[in-house]
Amino acid sequence: MAEAGGPTTQSGIYYQNTIAARYLGTLLDLRSPSAAGASRVTSVRVEAPEHIDDTVVEFSDGHKLFIQAKEDLSTNGDAWDKFWLAAKKQASDNPALTDEFRLIVGKVSTALQNLREALDRARGKESFTEWNNSLSVEQRTVARAVIAAVGGSDDTGFSIAQRV
Repeated sequence: MAEAGGPTTQSGIYYQNTIAARYLGTLLDLRSPSAAGASRVTSVRVEAPEHIDDTVVEFSDGHKLFIQAKEDLSTNGDAWDKFWLAAKKQASDNPALTDEFRLIVGKVSTALQNLREALDRARGKESFTEWNNSLSVEQRTVARAVIAAVGGSDDTGFSIAQRV
């Protein structure tokens, strides 16, 4: 049954459901994980009572994957701010660094490509300064937008960026 909200909402729900379906299929796969050290999906919850709430996937090793799925996203505005605040709250509720936060966006703009690269570069860095020095001008711009949305220090924004 369709939910209220119009065609854009319906399209977004369909997109979220297609992301969840991938993990539901993995949950039903009874074969042994193919990669060494791979963990099996043990639970998939859609519209979970979490801050990052579209889909939460739990694995046999105990770690969780929190997914926010958007068909389209701008690097400013309400949806942008809501995601980063949700990531900050989720990090507070789930301090284990093995838990992952994933932002999945269907339409990837140049700004979002810069975001992806900036987030990839955050992994493996030990400080905000090291991360910031590794970024291009465009990536620094989007990193600043993340930090502004998180609403904390550079170090707080960096620690959230490392988990997304």
